[in-house]
Amino acid sequence: MDRRAYLTLGLAAAAGAVGVGSSPVMASEDPAPSGEAVGGGEGYERTVSPADADAVVSTREELLSALDGGAGRTIYVADDATIDLSARRITIPGDVTLASGRGTDGSPGALITADERASRLFQVYEEGVRITGLRFRGHHVGYYDPSGGAWSNDSLALRAYADCEIDNCELYGWTHAAIGVGRHGSDPLDSAAHVHHCSIHDNMMAGLGYGVVVYRGDPLIEHNYFDGNRHSIAGGGGPGCSYEARHNLQGPNSLIFGFEMHSPGGDRIDVHHNTFELVENRGGSTTAAVAVRGTPASGARVVDNWFHNSTDPGSDRLADGSPVVQYDNDAGGDGWDEVTLSGNHFGRDEPPVDVGHPRETADVADTDAADNTSVLTVAGRGSTAQYAFEVSGEVEKSTAYGATINSYDSITGSRVTGRTTNEPDSFAIAGEITDFEASVPVDVAIDGETVDLAP
Repeated sequence: MDRRAYLTLGLAAAAGAVGVGSSPVMASEDPAPSGEAVGGGEGYERTVSPADADAVVSTREELLSALDGGAGRTIYVADDATIDLSARRITIPGDVTLASGRGTDGSPGALITADERASRLFQVYEEGVRITGLRFRGHHVGYYDPSGGAWSNDSLALRAYADCEIDNCELYGWTHAAIGVGRHGSDPLDSAAHVHHCSIHDNMMAGLGYGVVVYRGDPLIEHNYFDGNRHSIAGGGGPGCSYEARHNLQGPNSLIFGFEMHSPGGDRIDVHHNTFELVENRGGSTTAAVAVRGTPASGARVVDNWFHNSTDPGSDRLADGSPVVQYDNDAGGDGWDEVTLSGNHFGRDEPPVDVGHPRETADVADTDAADNTSVLTVAGRGSTAQYAFEVSGEVEKSTAYGATINSYDSITGSRVTGRTTNEPDSFAIAGEITDFEASVPVDVAIDGETVDLAP
């Protein structure tokens, strides 16, 4: 969606928004770009089949009954189902996988809606939950001004109070946030949620409206497509509030900032290897893609990102028109306060492949390897794994088997070192594997076939 079309949509939404009961503007299709390594959908490989499920459901009653079945189940929502859960608050038991088929054989996945306000539709208090392949539509898509208190008109799709995985979902139309992480206050709860390969768009309200909002915890947010949110990632800014955002694509539309942390600055921000197409806000003024509002206790890192905005702030946190800003910080002057910038690219001309979000390049090996090569794939099991291996011949990075190219995975001669949490890393190798080690168990395959390389 170009800026003109986006502004038209936003103005139409605002014109009709006089309260909770106003007619919502509904997005007609997922805006995430096809053929990208972000946003999930077509080509996403970690899908769940109905054949793997303990229950396949199509109605509200069937879904609620299946969730009452307790922990450890896989529940598949039929691809053609549309289920309205307005005004509900549903707790997903531990070790439950709630799935549908987004991206499988052209399916957009089942649609879960809240056509009336739902302050928290689904909530997760126990570990082991995975939510994958579904669409979640809130009660108002596009800019929403409730002409009253934001908190009395807020809606939120998924609230993670414990570690969980949210992947390959489309979430839009949530006036508070699509995804909330953790809880601050007198009874805090931390979450290291893993949010990846989702399309999170058109969540925007006067005063609220976030893609992912982090109140407490340290989530990993990666390989997502964001567009048309107030902030695509927001941090509450209090103690215990951190996040890492990597390999995401921020589209050109936003109400204010792209990724940010509220004052006093939280604990830590790590923003690296993202692309920000965002240059102007909804009102047509230059806006920051990354805003640090305060001083993070353990610092902020903004590294190897591609900003379409051509203004390089250098050492000046107050540079006019900069895509990265810091204010409300502890120290005076115009220098960065516990914020590190390095390796970023400014401007619309494409940088090297190891800067910005993952994108296809002719310099990277693909599945059409030469006859004397194989593809080694390493995938984590949910905990960050450091791995290393050596081969007797040549080795290069590959995008085979759904892998992406990461700058922190390095090759020195014939030795490879890298890390993975869930997503696969692939390498085209010639010769034999002479050594392999990993800090925690990982899944290893050669040409798609699982192998055991344990010493």
